[in-house]
Amino acid sequence: MLSGAGVTLLVWMVRHGDAARATALLFLAPPLAALESWLLFGETLTPIQLAGFGVALAGVLIARRG
Repeated sequence: MLSGAGVTLLVWMVRHGDAARATALLFLAPPLAALESWLLFGETLTPIQLAGFGVALAGVLIARRG
């Protein structure tokens, strides 16, 4: 169900905006999944994983700015 909603939202964003800016958001999927597993299942996040989350977020912000 969530994948279907995510794909529908992505298709809507591509049709109503810039495809590159919309697809840049896909790079946030892995860090957000890790954050969700930390919140819901008590997984541990190492400093390198948190740094990777920051790098991914910075990349998405740069891509969406242009």
